Amino acid sequence: MVALLALTGCSTDLRSTDESDRQTMLERGYSARDAQIIETGPDGRPRFTLRAARIEQQPATRDIVLTDIDMRLQAADAQWQLRAERGRMPAEAQRILLDGDVRLDGQPAGTVAPVSIRTGRLNYDLATSKAVAPGAVSIMLQNHRLEGTGLEADLKTYQARIRADVHGRFAP
Repeated sequence: MVALLALTGCSTDLRSTDESDRQTMLERGYSARDAQIIETGPDGRPRFTLRAARIEQQPATRDIVLTDIDMRLQAADAQWQLRAERGRMPAEAQRILLDGDVRLDGQPAGTVAPVSIRTGRLNYDLATSKAVAPGAVSIMLQNHRLEGTGLEADLKTYQARIRADVHGRFAP
């Protein structure tokens, strides 16, 4: 898998010709505005495209902190859009931890209507395409609404489970 990082307004210039200068800059971390990360799969097609108003790497932990996130996910034969106010991607870059008005929208193959999931926090595993939300969650499908606490969703198989306090409203 290849990850591409397109940066505009970057506060660190990594184009230095001196390798020791480049290493010193990387050790300090980096920050960028209006940045985009694209990860491709073995077939060369994008697995996800992440856009953020700000991306900042924390030098001590190598974690990446994000603000105003808009992420396009390719899972099986469906595309999903994942948005949040804030997020953090741990250094191993295998998951993204989202916080603040998290919205997951998509239309799985073979369905007639889009699905919308809303929650305050969500953890998304980039390798397995699984999403977990620990708190209150709302799922909208056509005129149907399910609410509850705790969500486990597999975007590859289009299966979701609300763990507790499930309440539903189904309008004709």
